[in-house]
Amino acid sequence: MSIVIMIAAICGITAASMTNVMSQARILYSYAKDGLFFKVFAEMDPVAKVPVKGSWLAIFPIAIGAFVLNLN
Repeated sequence: MSIVIMIAAICGITAASMTNVMSQARILYSYAKDGLFFKVFAEMDPVAKVPVKGSWLAIFPIAIGAFVLNLN
């Protein structure tokens, strides 16, 4: 049963992290579009229609934390 709980926990944490990253990029885009944040984050990718620079800003601290922290 512990394996099932571990797999469910990993899936839940992954889903929550991805939701956070995707929403944070859109929030930064909205702030920049309204003039409350740097204008560089108001740019959208012309093909994918995604705020790429906001995504990088949201993903970078998470990637650094994942690289540095030990989960044992």
